[in-house]
Amino acid sequence: MSKILLIGENDSIWTRRCIMHSDILNDNDVYVLEYEPSENDSFYKQHGIKICRIKRHKLFGNIPKVRGIVRRIDRSIYISSLAKKVGGFDVVHISFVSKDKVSMIKRLRKRSKKMICTFWGSDLFRVSDKQLLKYRSSLALVDNFTLSTPEMKQRFISVFGKKLGKKIIKLHFGNEGLAYIDPDNTAKARSEFGVPEGKTVITIGHGGKECHNHIKVINALKKLDKQHKDKLFIQLPVTYGLTPEYKQRLIQSLRSLGCEYSLVETFLDDKRLGTLRESADVFIHAQPTDAFSASVQEYLYAQKLVFNPVWIQYQELKDKGVYYREYKDFDELSQMISDYLENGLSSEIKQRISENSKIIQNNYSWDAVSDNWHRLYQLNKRGVSNDRSR
Repeated sequence: MSKILLIGENDSIWTRRCIMHSDILNDNDVYVLEYEPSENDSFYKQHGIKICRIKRHKLFGNIPKVRGIVRRIDRSIYISSLAKKVGGFDVVHISFVSKDKVSMIKRLRKRSKKMICTFWGSDLFRVSDKQLLKYRSSLALVDNFTLSTPEMKQRFISVFGKKLGKKIIKLHFGNEGLAYIDPDNTAKARSEFGVPEGKTVITIGHGGKECHNHIKVINALKKLDKQHKDKLFIQLPVTYGLTPEYKQRLIQSLRSLGCEYSLVETFLDDKRLGTLRESADVFIHAQPTDAFSASVQEYLYAQKLVFNPVWIQYQELKDKGVYYREYKDFDELSQMISDYLENGLSSEIKQRISENSKIIQNNYSWDAVSDNWHRLYQLNKRGVSNDRSR
């Protein structure tokens, strides 16, 4: 029986799903490290996962000038005590790499047989080279790094070098949402989300943060003539990250566009989220960076026409034959939508879009990747074959 310590994003649904599908609960003692009670605590308790909570120093912990120092001291003392208490760990797995988590590596390395770091995407793409390079001496002690795309690997090596790059394992999170999507359920899905009869549904982004560039897309659509605008129903899923100020700006922009629209603000469970994907005709992705969005995978699986910007490259999808369209700048979108409304899709393109479902299922579902996650925790060798990083 192995002792596994997980240090990650404890409020994230991806943490729960990875635990369930990697099979690490089978004949292992699993521990999670956290500062505060998290949304996943009931899940941890239900599955016998031991919650290890770092106690904050009450006397000095809230003083801004000393808070960081106090937290580092608290963390060091607790980690040393924990590792000693359990007799060390067989595997320590850090998910979503950050300054706080990297600061634990040197101390934990002495008490673990194997260390793994999983980059999620924004922890590579939205962090400066200068900050990432501060992690290098600690990351050099890690046995394996898991990354999900060739673009992430290229970014990693450009910052940390080829020597650390040899420790990369290419490993995807599985997409549980695929099980809740039926590409043939479009009509019923539109009814559930109040889409007017006969409208073409354009879905923009998959969250409420400004980085989804909703307003830039809407401004591009304003160039459409009235005849085309009358055919559209604009759908904005903003179930997380939406501020009151940005919501008002979105509403003003949508009203000036002159199309019917809907802001989807309420929380959606997996089933309802799948229904939302089913209800679209076109999904426009417009973030500045992305590793490999689960939402993009789901719209592709749902056989929707996806528009993706050229500044986000999914070379692996292209290599596997997935069909989507690219735009170079926001100004192109009005013409692309106009062409789609006037000409529809050729039978050849419809066939290619229908084939996206099988490609996504065979490569990015949990059924496709769970064995690789299970092998990651095995101790008979340090990581799985580096052939998977190709």
